[in-house]
Order: sequence, then C-alpha cells, then structure tokens
Amino acid sequence: MKYDIRVSGKTIKSFSNLDAANVWKDGYQSMNPDKTVIVVKDYGKVGE
Repeated sequence: MKYDIRVSGKTIKSFSNLDAANVWKDGYQSMNPDKTVIVVKDYGKVGE
C-alpha cells in the first residue's frame, strides 16, 4: 500500500509507510500554513 501526500489536490510525494507520510505532511504543513495538505491511500490503478 502506498500513501500519497497531496497539496491542494495534487500528489507531490508518495510513501510506503503511513507514519513517514504523516511526519512529512506535518512538516510541510507547518512551513506552508496557507496550503491544504492531506495523506491519502493510493490503491493503484487496474493493471499495475
């Protein structure tokens, strides 16, 4: 399972570990408080 970091709806980074993704999200959010930063599960596309 992959976890994507999305900023204002666009994927900017992917992680294989949820904890690492959350740490990165918190750091990015603290440096860019005006941006919306979320972590989402990336299930992949059919055929991958």
